[in-house]
Amino acid sequence: MKIVGLCSLYEPLKFLKNKIQNLNSCNTKDLVVYFADCSSENTFKEIFNIIKSEANFQYSIYHFPNRTTLYYTWNWIIKNMENQCSYFTNINVDDIYDPNYFDKMSQFLDIHPQYKLISCSWIVTKELQQWPPKQQDGTVQPDPYKTMGHFPMWRSSLHKEIGYFDDRMVAIGDAYFWTKIIKKFTHKALGVHPETLACYLSHSNNLYYAAKGPHGENGEQWDRSIGDK
Repeated sequence: MKIVGLCSLYEPLKFLKNKIQNLNSCNTKDLVVYFADCSSENTFKEIFNIIKSEANFQYSIYHFPNRTTLYYTWNWIIKNMENQCSYFTNINVDDIYDPNYFDKMSQFLDIHPQYKLISCSWIVTKELQQWPPKQQDGTVQPDPYKTMGHFPMWRSSLHKEIGYFDDRMVAIGDAYFWTKIIKKFTHKALGVHPETLACYLSHSNNLYYAAKGPHGENGEQWDRSIGDK
């Protein structure tokens, strides 16, 4: 397989059907989505039934009854799949993609071997919708010198070169992972696809805002206390 999508689910029922509808409309012939769910047993049963009945793409789904961090589940998937695919991409259940997102992003990596990781610009919206979003609140461009944003795709071989995510982190562990890339390869290893290919749903339950450290700390604050040591 070419692409593995990493989708950690945290009580996602508000967004799941919309996300599956979006993925069903995408060109996913080279993609397998790995759902890792940390919800309660009852919620997981509902999630499982929704995915099984509505998903028209390749997927696997796993349940972690003891709640784990996003980066723990990502590492678990990566360690199991890194020798079986070319690229990884994270899939947020509340965001949506251009139908050609997976093809265009992976093809961009195919023809630009100098890049270890790429991202694309994204539309911001505050309403749950499909592609293209009718209501928009601007467009954001990733910046290799600041942040690669919400829609990265990276080479699976990268983990053999610099390791995995820090699974102690709860909100911005990916930002620290991109820093590891820069330290080893410089900013030139990070690329930006020329098209706008995704839409970020801004809401108060985004993991970035809602995640908490083990003692109730703000998730970003907790992650920075780990990453800056």
